[in-house]
Amino acid sequence: MDNKYTLTVSHQRKVNGELLYKRDAYIFSEESGFVLILTESNDSKPKIPPIFNPIDTLPRRHKFSGDYAQNKRNIVAIRDGRDATRILFFVHFEKDDATCNGELKGEAKFVSPGVARYKSYSDPCAIEFSFGVTGVTLKELGGCGVHRDIKCFFEGFFERRKGETRPPAKPASKQAVRTNKA
Repeated sequence: MDNKYTLTVSHQRKVNGELLYKRDAYIFSEESGFVLILTESNDSKPKIPPIFNPIDTLPRRHKFSGDYAQNKRNIVAIRDGRDATRILFFVHFEKDDATCNGELKGEAKFVSPGVARYKSYSDPCAIEFSFGVTGVTLKELGGCGVHRDIKCFFEGFFERRKGETRPPAKPASKQAVRTNKA
């Protein structure tokens, strides 16, 4: 503690012969006790925050429902919509060493077999999802600048993750089978 009643806590460690340090400075306040006022460090390794998929727990019975990815930080999640003509989606991407990011969640409607489009009434953003055998291709059709950085776009091919298959359809109940035979 110094003469200004500032408490400084220092941590040092060696990594590959380099001395790394972290200093935290606290002052004492009668209202709230010790309060952190300064953190100083030469350790430049930033922590990468995890990606939280807000639609991860929703059903996946639609033939295109599942998770698609380029890598761990570039993902597209597709889930069942309110009917067979709609899907829910979540897109997160990071390009150029995480200097260009984008994220969007919404509902897209199928406009033709294997092609769905997102367009919100209150947002100029429009995205097209083209589904193929091995994945989905995204193409930005309208200005989605509110949902991404200025020099990058919602675009690219995302491969369906292994093990992502549609669950088998539930067998028809005996009551439904009897009704169809009549």
